[in-house]
Amino acid sequence: MMLPEHGDRPFDLDRYRGVGKGVWGSTQAEIDRHLQDARDEWDREPPD
Repeated sequence: MMLPEHGDRPFDLDRYRGVGKGVWGSTQAEIDRHLQDARDEWDREPPD
């Protein structure tokens, strides 16, 4: 995907592909566990 910029060269989003790989885990199970743990910490009660 190319986005226009204020110069002659467009910005290429593909340069950043995979930048977050491994941040939440290496396997799908690790990623799922990390996301579930994060969701469990959310405060789901509306403020008074």
